Amino acid sequence: MGTTQNAENIKELDQISKKRKVFFYIIMLFVAMLLTFLSSEGILRIFFKDAKVFSDDKLIRHKGKPHAKVGDFKLNSKGFMDVEIQKEKARGTYRILAIGDSFVYGAVGYEKNFLTLLENYLNDAGKNFEILNMGIPGTEPPEYHRLLQQDGMSYNPDMVVVFFYVGNDIVLFLNKNMTPEKPVFYTLRLVEQAYKAITKLNLWKIYSGKLDGGIVKDEKQYIFRKIYNLGKYMLDGSKQSLLMFDPKFSQRYWESLAPLLNINNLCKDKGIEFVVVLIPEDIQVDPKLAEAVLKNYKSIVLQDPNKTYSYDLAKKGESFDFSIPNKALGTDLKRYGIQVIDLYDSFAGYYKTDTNNLYIPFDGHWNERGNDFAARSLLGPLLKNADIVSFMGRVSNTPAPADFN
Repeated sequence: MGTTQNAENIKELDQISKKRKVFFYIIMLFVAMLLTFLSSEGILRIFFKDAKVFSDDKLIRHKGKPHAKVGDFKLNSKGFMDVEIQKEKARGTYRILAIGDSFVYGAVGYEKNFLTLLENYLNDAGKNFEILNMGIPGTEPPEYHRLLQQDGMSYNPDMVVVFFYVGNDIVLFLNKNMTPEKPVFYTLRLVEQAYKAITKLNLWKIYSGKLDGGIVKDEKQYIFRKIYNLGKYMLDGSKQSLLMFDPKFSQRYWESLAPLLNINNLCKDKGIEFVVVLIPEDIQVDPKLAEAVLKNYKSIVLQDPNKTYSYDLAKKGESFDFSIPNKALGTDLKRYGIQVIDLYDSFAGYYKTDTNNLYIPFDGHWNERGNDFAARSLLGPLLKNADIVSFMGRVSNTPAPADFN
């Protein structure tokens, strides 16, 4: 009996010992993970204290580094793609503040940028115009408003021009952080961004091989991106725009407009002219690109396992009208008293008669030809702007011409 009891006691003690070992290993694993996390957090905070990648604020993350060299050009002291501008405006100068994303920043260098060209064309009339390029790649309407508040107004502009890119300034997925903050933990932010990158890469790998229409390898990723951004051009079976009549999409549309209305109010309070320029996406005006994208739209989106909003739209949509966003934006902005210059007709008309591209292939930004075409397309409407006509009349001390051609 004693032997049996001792054996049971030994077995029980052995089980307790095993449990303690398991518990000990769990605790040690947790401690090791915690120490690893704290070590990585410390390293990231010490060596990457001001790293832009850890900021939710797109104005911080995407703004250029002051005096950084981009090609043959050195950014100014504010990190903008422009020469150094004094905040004190010279007498007899009409100052235009240009705000936008990478289209404004430019993909062809400072000298060939449409704003540089436009400034030169305006000054060919013998007047003194300044255009301040405050474009920041990767920003959108909420950032345009904050940039004007935080920095732009200090330059005392006579006119503020927001360049609204139809391709991505209409918010599709409501993922805009309106109140950006620094992350609590840098390590978690790094893991989060790595996860997002891997997810996008996997989705791309799954569907890129299914694109049809003789699309070459370098085109695939670009076409794929375009496919998931087509909803704003879609019509339902009754030929109604999903942009305007689908409740979820309409909410996204008005979220995109709200910052522009805020900018308009800000400019009104300061007596500053406000103009919105609508920049068309390449797919809107290039029929060859549109054909390649539309050929693959439903076959790709309807296979999406993530069931994104594009998936919902693909089930409802029947046809496309690439002028829809411009018509809607033009109507609604004018209803609030905002001046609009829409470049859609100019660019679409160009592609009807000319085969030379205005956009960089597989990139979507204007090439040198496109920048010059944009500058010339903007010149006429700006010279007819009532405030600029008044300025030109004042500085010349003679009545301004009724029209400029």
